[in-house]
Amino acid sequence: MVAARNVNGTSRSFMSRSHDRREGGKLATLLTLFFGRTESYVLRMAIPPLIPILMEQFKWNSYQVGLLASAYLWTYAVAQVPWGAAVDRWSGKKSLTLGWLITLIGSLAFAMGTNLEQLVLSRLLFGVGAASILVASTVMVSEIYSRQERGRAMGVISASSSVGTLLAGLIIPWLLATSLQLPNLDVWRSVAVVITLPAILAALSISKTYDASRTKLNASTTIVEPPPAYSKRQLMKDRRLYLMSAALIGYVAGFDCVWNLHTLPYTNFFNAGGGLVNWSGWHSA
Repeated sequence: MVAARNVNGTSRSFMSRSHDRREGGKLATLLTLFFGRTESYVLRMAIPPLIPILMEQFKWNSYQVGLLASAYLWTYAVAQVPWGAAVDRWSGKKSLTLGWLITLIGSLAFAMGTNLEQLVLSRLLFGVGAASILVASTVMVSEIYSRQERGRAMGVISASSSVGTLLAGLIIPWLLATSLQLPNLDVWRSVAVVITLPAILAALSISKTYDASRTKLNASTTIVEPPPAYSKRQLMKDRRLYLMSAALIGYVAGFDCVWNLHTLPYTNFFNAGGGLVNWSGWHSA
């Protein structure tokens, strides 16, 4: 709440304007986070509309396409725990900015990939960055909204998952149907680049809006501060971080191995003629 009288004698009108600016900054930050998370879900769901084109161009089978479509989940699941520690250490804004940078690199690398190995690696990198967007945005909402307002704010950014998935299913097929083509790129690569461009806007806008939302009103007014930062040595010694990461890796790897061994024992990871891992001969017909 804004104090009726500031210890420094600041006028009520000035206090009111400061309060309005901070409230405007909170709303701008919330909308920016919603936009950014929506964009991240658009990028996550970019593969399904491209499946027919990729299968035809690269002569892939269903398993290879499925591997590409799910590749980001490996790093997305595992990276959330380290990103949580990074938010405690560096703050949500820094972690989110770094996460967007990794997301952009992964998304643009996907558009330039020429084989399954490169495309899978780009999606793995994308998953690392996308994990930061989820973790950091949640923390940032908690920092700028009071307990009474936090539920509504979390509801807004949580809706981004459905909105982003819906937009991906509408926009990407439409762009493919228009035969959009950038110089020196074929259609699907051009579409991959175009849907990445809003991510640049999201990465650049969050810093300004977030800083405005956390401007202190006066000397006697306090706002929610981020959790105390861990030192690098504390992070390295925190065994829970390693145990939780190992558990997530084991879960994802175990599920994938069970799926492979029981459904596609004769399928290679990367190509039907002999990929990095060849399952042929593991089972008798």
